[in-house]
Amino acid sequence: MKYNTGKYLLYLEPSVFVFKRRSRILLYDSESSKKVIFDLTEPLKEIIDNLSNINNMYCVVLDDEALYDESVRAFVALLRDHYMADVIPNTIMPPIVIPPIMKCHADKSKEDIMHMQGTDVMQILNEITFHLNGECHQQCEFCLDYYKQFNCCYKDKGELPIKDVIRIIDNVIYGSISNKINFSGGNIFLYSKIEELFEYIRKTKIKSNLYFNYLNWNERYKEAIIDENFILHIYISAPINKEQIKSIIDSFKQKTDCLNFSFILRSEQELSFIYDIIDIFNIQQYTMLPFYDYNNIDFFRRMVYTDEKELISVTPTKRDIYKRQHVNLFDLGKLILSSSGKYYSNINFTPLGNISDDIIQIVGKEWMVGKSWKRIRSGFPCCDCIYQYLCPSPSNYELVIGQNNLCNVVFV
Repeated sequence: MKYNTGKYLLYLEPSVFVFKRRSRILLYDSESSKKVIFDLTEPLKEIIDNLSNINNMYCVVLDDEALYDESVRAFVALLRDHYMADVIPNTIMPPIVIPPIMKCHADKSKEDIMHMQGTDVMQILNEITFHLNGECHQQCEFCLDYYKQFNCCYKDKGELPIKDVIRIIDNVIYGSISNKINFSGGNIFLYSKIEELFEYIRKTKIKSNLYFNYLNWNERYKEAIIDENFILHIYISAPINKEQIKSIIDSFKQKTDCLNFSFILRSEQELSFIYDIIDIFNIQQYTMLPFYDYNNIDFFRRMVYTDEKELISVTPTKRDIYKRQHVNLFDLGKLILSSSGKYYSNINFTPLGNISDDIIQIVGKEWMVGKSWKRIRSGFPCCDCIYQYLCPSPSNYELVIGQNNLCNVVFV
């Protein structure tokens, strides 16, 4: 369009998100996944501020002074080239554009939560992990550190009563649309009621996940596990015993799809060795779990931290961005019950209650005042970054490392 004298209207498409931070601006089209990044000039800043005002419905007037500014002209031209915006004469009725801002009802009052039906509250819960016992005879160097960074077995006090485990599972299964049931320890195979638990799983046909250290594998329970709907998540850390891995794989030759090996690693050297193990045993399903040991931050910067090139390539949907603006996608809907009988939404935070509490009240409490499910990138320096909500939600690594942003993005 050739701009003559007079005024025009600039409007954005409803799928376009505007992220203005410090001296830069990012516009992201959630439908086309196209991105436009610009350095902010004073004329552009005024236009962006007006576009971001929800009362203007993503539409602003461009007068002659603005259109004669080189940065504004380049900005408008680029948006139009990417079909993220358009310019129309001011004589035309301005379009009605609804900006992509979610009206969130997440912050319900305490009274609202108390009056919700139990099944409504339980829709939030989608995963529960039972640490059945704390007993284990292994001497893993970082036993009491692994579980703070990712779901892992660990030594602790106590053992969960089987009647309470079954009671809670029954409540979860019948109170939630979708759920994931996890069992861990200690050494889960030392749980005094493990056979009773397996029998309950057999009768109810509940799909379950078993988490354990590969050195704790007990051949005695092979048949019970093979016959039921179990997925095995097997933790392996250095030094690695190849014969033990072979023993586990040989036990499940007829059903290898139930095995998922989780390799804990602290360095590139360990990563190289792990890939050799994967090749030797033709392991098909595996997960890499980087572990921060307080001395390998350089490894994390190279292998775990996100860089700007990666962020530019991500393509979240409108719904993805909405979620990241309000909830933590790693933690949302998850509960942990420790072997000492305490409920957590995240093991790094204080407990929400104990095993005798109504699980509906536990879920409601975390939704209302908890620190985990609504932990988003609102802290510094993420709040000053244009990629704030294109980034994944904060993980446990941020909590353990003590840094809000695990990235190599340079802020300007």
